[in-house]
Amino acid sequence: MRLPRHAPTITLTALALLAAYLWLEHPEYELAHAAIAAGTTDPRLAPREFALPTGELEQAVVRAAHRIRNWEYVGSAGMGEVTLLSFVRRARIFDRAEDVLIRIEPTAGGSRLTAESCSRMTWLDLGQNARNLRRILLELDSVLGGSPPTPRAP
Repeated sequence: MRLPRHAPTITLTALALLAAYLWLEHPEYELAHAAIAAGTTDPRLAPREFALPTGELEQAVVRAAHRIRNWEYVGSAGMGEVTLLSFVRRARIFDRAEDVLIRIEPTAGGSRLTAESCSRMTWLDLGQNARNLRRILLELDSVLGGSPPTPRAP
């Protein structure tokens, strides 16, 4: 079967319309970015506070990420009292990658965790970056052996 000459144009137009629909009708589908930060619309992605020192929380986050398939620990960096942990999540199809950056900072009662996930190649992630962050929080709760702490805004 031979496609008409205008088929690629129609396909690209259909994809653009689908992307616009998803972006307008589903605000949870961020534009290739999601964050665990104050003021987020998803309460599951609110900053988390833990009654652990930053070093222990850092080790727990790395253990949690090792339990997730297709996650790779890239490394950590300290900026004063703040620790940054870097991970890459690779998709099974097309070798797409998302960068996940987790920030751990000390608080009076322990540590606060914030994070962000960002796609490298696409401008519409269909919610994958938010799923990355929810997944690391779920695994972290499992590693720490308890129910999730109550999210609190800073």
